[in-house]
Amino acid sequence: MQNKTTNKNMRWWLLGFGLFVLLTTLFYAFSYVIWYDPKDELNKTGAPTHLAVFKGWGSFLYYTYLSNFLLGFVLIIAGVLWTNMYAKKALFISVVSITMTFVVYWALLSYQKSTWTNPLNATRSLITHAINPILGFVALSLIRKEIIVTKITFTIPVLISTVYTIFAMILFFATFDKIIQGRGAVVYGFLDFKNPYFYKGNNTGVIIILDLLLYVVSMITPLLFGIMWKFIYKIKYQKSIPKKPKWLLNNN
Repeated sequence: MQNKTTNKNMRWWLLGFGLFVLLTTLFYAFSYVIWYDPKDELNKTGAPTHLAVFKGWGSFLYYTYLSNFLLGFVLIIAGVLWTNMYAKKALFISVVSITMTFVVYWALLSYQKSTWTNPLNATRSLITHAINPILGFVALSLIRKEIIVTKITFTIPVLISTVYTIFAMILFFATFDKIIQGRGAVVYGFLDFKNPYFYKGNNTGVIIILDLLLYVVSMITPLLFGIMWKFIYKIKYQKSIPKKPKWLLNNN
């Protein structure tokens, strides 16, 4: 009886977290559309941003909002389909992705003073880069004993991050010289393929190495975060079970 009550409480927590994450993410994503500021079309590094291409709707292309939307949807699904292992694995995947948002923002992007002098920008940053990710971390702790991860559970966050980096590269070169001479549109300042990681030099070799490093980091980081959460919460890992040969199945 106690287990049923506990499970019911957990489901409500997941649903509550999911609704909060989803609704706040929708509000702040649409805030770019409603209160669109043309100043956002230029990055602090002097490069055009993706908002110069997509205007306010470009907010939906930020990794921040994509990972927040993923977390919100998955939390709700995990709350509804409590006994479904795939839903729980999806929650693990979404938490790894939102961890990328959490760490990258506070390590590389949170220094901008303009963010903290504007009330809307400040609350938007705190909720989508801190509160929502923390809700995801807490949610994963609630189901840590109910989930079993596999190789594919670690692979999907890597694919998400890598595909996003490819998207950023395509956007950059597709808009190169078309908005500002010698520059391409960027989603984030460090994802500038001419000045990767805010590099300001003109050494082609260094630029190529740093561009390659963008891809290496996009693949390794989510894998490390996945491993980190597995060990922090002591989540069970199951290796893929090889299929039996047909001749053996026939003999059985």
